[in-house]
Amino acid sequence: MLLDALNLRSRVAGMVVALALCLFVPALRAQTATENLWIATVPGQWDVAANWSLGHVPYSVETARINGGTVSANTVGCAEILLDAGTLTLNRGLNAPTTTVAFGATLAIAGEASHAFTGTLTNHGVVLWQGGSITNESDTLTGYILNAPDGVFDIQCDSTLGSYLNFDNRGSLYKSFGAADNFTFLGSAFVSTGSISVHSGRLNIDQPVFLSGNAHAAAGSRLLFQSPGPATIDLNVQGDGDTLFSGNFNGTLSGRARLLSDLLGDLTIAPGSTVSLGDPNGGSLRLTGTLTNHGTLLWQYGSIDGFSDFGSVSPIIGHILNAPDGMFDIQCDSFAGFNLTFDNRGSLYKSFGAADNFTFLGSSFVSTGSISVHTGRLNIDQPVFLSGNAYAAAGSRLLFQSPGPATIDLNAQGDGDTLFSGNFNGTLSGRARLLSDLLGDLTIAPGSTVSLGDPNGGSLRLTGTLTNHGTLLWRTAPSTASPILAQSVPLSAISSTPRTACSISSATVSPVFNLTFDNRGSLYKVSAPPTTSPSSVPLSSPPAPSQSIPAGSISTNPFS
Repeated sequence: MLLDALNLRSRVAGMVVALALCLFVPALRAQTATENLWIATVPGQWDVAANWSLGHVPYSVETARINGGTVSANTVGCAEILLDAGTLTLNRGLNAPTTTVAFGATLAIAGEASHAFTGTLTNHGVVLWQGGSITNESDTLTGYILNAPDGVFDIQCDSTLGSYLNFDNRGSLYKSFGAADNFTFLGSAFVSTGSISVHSGRLNIDQPVFLSGNAHAAAGSRLLFQSPGPATIDLNVQGDGDTLFSGNFNGTLSGRARLLSDLLGDLTIAPGSTVSLGDPNGGSLRLTGTLTNHGTLLWQYGSIDGFSDFGSVSPIIGHILNAPDGMFDIQCDSFAGFNLTFDNRGSLYKSFGAADNFTFLGSSFVSTGSISVHTGRLNIDQPVFLSGNAYAAAGSRLLFQSPGPATIDLNAQGDGDTLFSGNFNGTLSGRARLLSDLLGDLTIAPGSTVSLGDPNGGSLRLTGTLTNHGTLLWRTAPSTASPILAQSVPLSAISSTPRTACSISSATVSPVFNLTFDNRGSLYKVSAPPTTSPSSVPLSSPPAPSQSIPAGSISTNPFS
């Protein structure tokens, strides 16, 4: 405790000393630095001695002050530049340790040459970056650009701001000009608590450290944030253009944006936001953190997976959490890999897909919300827990395949196909089909209609207990006879409870072994006319017999 207290006192003392120096040094410089005032009444050149009050161009130890007028300069070097009013145009480097642009003044960075910045530029007015790159030619000194809350930094070129610079935007950062197929590249460490607006062309910000406030991309323009290291974000994104993110982002994103090739941090999508997933130009979206959605996520391009280096032992698992107020809309036929977990507590949609393709979710999957397939096919390959509702529209397909135990309490609806194969334990209600495997203990809820067997052929294998309180339809055709089989150990069971029905509309099937059948309800054999193909047989309850059949009975219709 004593050591901690001493360390705290030391840090506080250091902060006090630093603050004192911040207050004292500018005052000392103001007293000791010689001030050289711009006195020209017409536009003029920096390096003309007659344009200055001391009769010479400002020395390296002097302060150059411009109170008005229009000044043009190549490389300037003095102790300080105070641009109180007027316009200063720089055609080359800025070597002053301190440059301040006052409110109402304009600094133009022009020409095609490289502009070397080695000091601090503080802007309260307007900075027009019109041409040439902005760099720091030293690998030991770091230039610093501070765009103050009342400052406007307007990018009017397609060029580069180098890596040995820090850019702190607290005001308005604009890109007002740029070609559609070129871009401006900000490679410096970048912090923004103000606004960022791209009205034309493309702006790439390559090393964001902290992003808050607002960002806007106009129609036809592009704003790209790429973060190789952790970046904290609390950003509101608007506009009809493309605002893109790739890299390590942590925090909250709101508005309208797109996540490209990587999301390596923990990101939350705010309510009311719409964020697209995937790169239109191809590639995968790699997740190694948690993506939490309270808005709308549109999966439009490419695959989604965690990170797996085939040379390493342990992959990095990514996580998707679709919150109760979130919508995850699948608009592509692609796959989510095995190095993911997907927790759906809201609405999972598939709103687009080709009839002969499918979207594959290979990740560990939990759903307590709703799952809806409106078009195409959705395969969920590793469900762990399923509750809530599932819906498949006419002509669509929703397939659950569980290699390991999955707990289920699901209501399945819709005129499409909702299919199950694998290890399911719990209760299934509504309208569905059991395909090739049922390896757990499953109960069919009252009022439900569940078909047995694969229309494409094969056997339905049972290793648990299938308990029916609704209607089971065992239906195949002679060419695709689908027996119900069980593994040798243990014995499997089909139990039909009182006031329920098991309807058989199958032609010849193979003998069934290692299976128990306990009929406490109604067992029907109701064959369709021979001209009826299996694909045209509707999934519905069997026809009622002509007279009342007591529970526990076995009945056949005239076609059997």
